Amino acid sequence: TKGEHRSVLVSRFPNGRIIKADYSQHELRCYAAVAGDMVFLQEFARGKVADPHQGTCDALRAMGVDTDRPTSKNVNFAVIYVVTAPTLEARYHIPREIGSRIIKSMHKLHPALKAHWKAVLTQAREHGYYESIFGLRRHLAADNRREERQLINFSVQCPAVVFSYIA
Repeated sequence: TKGEHRSVLVSRFPNGRIIKADYSQHELRCYAAVAGDMVFLQEFARGKVADPHQGTCDALRAMGVDTDRPTSKNVNFAVIYVVTAPTLEARYHIPREIGSRIIKSMHKLHPALKAHWKAVLTQAREHGYYESIFGLRRHLAADNRREERQLINFSVQCPAVVFSYIA
């Protein structure tokens, strides 16, 4: 029955607790902090009921894009990680013209996004690597689009993974 599966989860510590975390929001929070994305940061600051994926869904709908929360959640991450309209079409069956509108809308809604990408790539080109907020480095092996996307992914995923181990 509902909830029985939770009875098997018992902390090994006296008075310990098991915490259920939404990893997708965890990574989105890391992106918001690293990039200084005030739209997402303000959404998170609203409290427990804040849902940035629904917030994106609502904002995109207000811009005339027909979408739902699950698609908006995927789009949040896809756009953060430098997706293109053809990729949205292939992965989420969003027609290219709508995908292009979504990407443009996301860039308009989250102006910190492109600034973050530029900062990551500028650092990597100047020093030959990008250094995360924890001092971990990813080197720029070649000046191509794939390497650049991997650096941008690293800039968010590195702190997300480190915070997962700290938590």
